[in-house]
Amino acid sequence: MSPSTCDTPFAETKDVPTILRKLPFYEEQTTLRVPGGPAVAIKHHQIVVWVSLTRPGLSQLPVEARRFPAVLDTGFNGNFLIAEQQVVEWAGIAPQEFQWINFLVADGQPIALRDADVWIHPNQPGFRDQLSAGRPFRLELHDGIGVWPSAIPGARRLPLLGLLGLRRADLQAFLDCWRCRVWLRTPKRFWFFG
Repeated sequence: MSPSTCDTPFAETKDVPTILRKLPFYEEQTTLRVPGGPAVAIKHHQIVVWVSLTRPGLSQLPVEARRFPAVLDTGFNGNFLIAEQQVVEWAGIAPQEFQWINFLVADGQPIALRDADVWIHPNQPGFRDQLSAGRPFRLELHDGIGVWPSAIPGARRLPLLGLLGLRRADLQAFLDCWRCRVWLRTPKRFWFFG
């Protein structure tokens, strides 16, 4: 498919909602500001999505839930990995509020897995840091999210949203490397998505 014919890789229908539309990533380093938090550097070619964390099983995202950036990392083979300090400062939640369910090993370190859901905020088509008015999509991560302890070096990287979490939600992704754009949608029909 040539770049000129690649404006909409998915058919836009109401019963098959698209979460991310023409989400850009950039060839050069950029910055963004976490709401109420610091400016963070985004490396070239990192795909940034906006997410929120909640306890599991909520039917809708609470109004007070904070949003923050995470890197969509298809090379990360877990669900979601976030630093303990980011859970506190960016999500506004004490990590202990999420039940401990297991652990994973990342960079040779044991990392607690906690029971939480990650919500992906839909973007305004063509913009990374402007969100649409649509409802966020809840990723039910039954294996939990990794919470990197502050005491272990390496906890300052951006949170990672891995391919495993997207796969378990049966999401479909399209990456247009020529135009530096990403689409993400659910194939589920009749899913109520605002």
